[in-house]
Amino acid sequence: MNEQANGYSLRLRCIDNTNYPVSLTIGKIYAGKIIQRGALGVIDDSGEAYAYSKRLFEIVDEPSAE
Repeated sequence: MNEQANGYSLRLRCIDNTNYPVSLTIGKIYAGKIIQRGALGVIDDSGEAYAYSKRLFEIVDEPSAE
């Protein structure tokens, strides 16, 4: 899957995997996108995209506005 082509252009580091220990790994970088206020779409360890609270992640890299 080409994450960037599907809008998953944010690079996010997981900082909290409470309630999601199987799906998210603390410290791992994930592809993501903002889907609504307070929520991020993230391609998790299963390889599928799911919505997670933004409090579980920190933004590592944002696409530049060109």
